[in-house]
Amino acid sequence: MTRYRAGELEAGGGSVEATEHGRHDDSAFAARVIELVTQWWRDNSAPMLLSRLGGEDGGEIAQGARTRAGGLKAYLREQLEQDLRVLEPSYDPLRTGAVPAQVAEECLDVDELFERLGKKAPSRQRFQPAFWAAFRKPLDEQMRRFVSTDAPIRFRDIDGECPDGFVEIGKSYIADDALDDTEVSERVRKWLRDHELPEGAYSQSLGPHRASREPRDLLDRVLDALDPT
Repeated sequence: MTRYRAGELEAGGGSVEATEHGRHDDSAFAARVIELVTQWWRDNSAPMLLSRLGGEDGGEIAQGARTRAGGLKAYLREQLEQDLRVLEPSYDPLRTGAVPAQVAEECLDVDELFERLGKKAPSRQRFQPAFWAAFRKPLDEQMRRFVSTDAPIRFRDIDGECPDGFVEIGKSYIADDALDDTEVSERVRKWLRDHELPEGAYSQSLGPHRASREPRDLLDRVLDALDPT
């Protein structure tokens, strides 16, 4: 029979209780996220944008996902894959939404699902992939991010001073997984205004669904921008 010194059994029991409580919290949180996405689908027959999902319950969904997996997109993909799926339209791969897993398995046209939200892909100004990625890619706490002011546009993450020909993008401008492309664009434009830089120097024109006609080219450019050398 195992013997415990005074206080050990009580302390051990408390640790078990705390562990069980943590598991209950995780289970309740997962159930809440599934409930929100499922109910949104029932009401709208469309994906629930991660920006909207993260803002539910006073922002607690985004905060809880960040604590558990580093971000909402990662949480959905790593811990709720059996129940929910993350989808992205081909014409805007940086826009993300969630649907019940069964819906994703039966879906034949992801773009059509997003167009049900009433935001189709019109002709628009889009930022260059490397510049856009500089505001999208997570930044390590110990690093600083700088973007070039002249072509070719690129960004660098370093722990030192600003290189020549670059301008710093402060951490407050860099988005997290909970923000959609509209909200990221607002941060980008605020950064441009704050630094008195012309938007046109970082933009490119895209027609309707041009990205869907060149999926591999766009994907390659985005991947290159996310992993600068």
